[in-house]
Amino acid sequence: MADGPIVDLALQRGLLSPAQVESARGLSPDEWVARGLVDRREMDLLLRLSGRPRLIAGRYEVLEEIGRGGMGVVFKCRDRRLDRVVAVKGLPDWLGSEPDRFEREARTAARLRHPNIVAVHDFGRDGDGLFLTMDYIAGRSFGQLIEASALDRRQCVAIVHQIAGALDAARRQAVVHRDVKPENILIDSRGRAYLTDFGLARRITDASTTATGLIMGTPAYMSPEQARGGQVDHRSDVYNLGATLYHALTGRIPFTGENPMAMVLSVLEGGPPAPRAVQPNVAPDLETITLKAMDREPDRRYQTAGDLAEDLRRFLGGEPILARPPTWRVRLVRSLRRYKAPAAVAVLGLCFAGAALVQSILAARDRDAQILKAEADRVALLRLTAYWNQVLLAKQGIYQRAATP
Repeated sequence: MADGPIVDLALQRGLLSPAQVESARGLSPDEWVARGLVDRREMDLLLRLSGRPRLIAGRYEVLEEIGRGGMGVVFKCRDRRLDRVVAVKGLPDWLGSEPDRFEREARTAARLRHPNIVAVHDFGRDGDGLFLTMDYIAGRSFGQLIEASALDRRQCVAIVHQIAGALDAARRQAVVHRDVKPENILIDSRGRAYLTDFGLARRITDASTTATGLIMGTPAYMSPEQARGGQVDHRSDVYNLGATLYHALTGRIPFTGENPMAMVLSVLEGGPPAPRAVQPNVAPDLETITLKAMDREPDRRYQTAGDLAEDLRRFLGGEPILARPPTWRVRLVRSLRRYKAPAAVAVLGLCFAGAALVQSILAARDRDAQILKAEADRVALLRLTAYWNQVLLAKQGIYQRAATP
């Protein structure tokens, strides 16, 4: 029950009206929040000011808030039953409307055991809210360390190597993370990396969890198949980790935009600039590894995170890597995808120049053969022009659909 000091504090701060006092006295702090008398942050403040610790599910004493994002709020807590420090994550309200899905995902995460995966210990309800209990990792996120320029490139590669091993362990249990990014990688004081936040995880063998049409993940790091809202498998995690490596090597996120939708469109339209185009001192082998992990076509990526880990191990050990740089043809296609409109103009210009050259050569040959060849070239040119017009119109249509409410 809420005691007198908490009610008095709420009155003093204008959080309760006098008419609400009597009914509020008979409610627990969680019931205050559930009934909308105060929000969670206001209740946390009232509990701190009154000297009473906040308890989650009557067991986990909140010590401090350590993280907040789209997938919930994370607290550092003391488990009163086992007398140990844990991390407790309060999950977003939309998961509460799907309790079966939440329980399925919690059990999926709890089954994962690996030195570089944050272990999930418990899950349940706290009032109307859901929570997960995990290992508490004292340290900072990979994202924080990248922004602070606190790591050299070799340290960054070593961290990504560890996480690749963790993802491969998840793959062997048929689990896809779907939201690998620097903020979901924690680094302790010894330099060990931990992958956390399997809140979006799915068992890919569960047919009920592979529906298409829903975009899940963080736009700056998501794979093209995620951006399309399609089905994903472990190769999407490989792409996400490649995008994380890209950020660590270059100091910039792979895709930018004024808003998440603009980022998603960037992902759909093509790949980012090559790492060495952003930071020329990136090792060529690291660029090759990154671009292979981030290939738009899943079949051309590393087929498992274990394959990616092997090439990272080879790089760290000074051995030749297995991946090969893309051919000039692949680089040309990537450039065309990234700069569709300028490329279309350039290609058409080359086509017209080529056609003129062909006509000048044919002028010296038999007149009938010249006419037939010129006609064939003209038809081919018209077809090529029509193709690029379709490409440009399709691109324009994407933006129009994105702008339509």
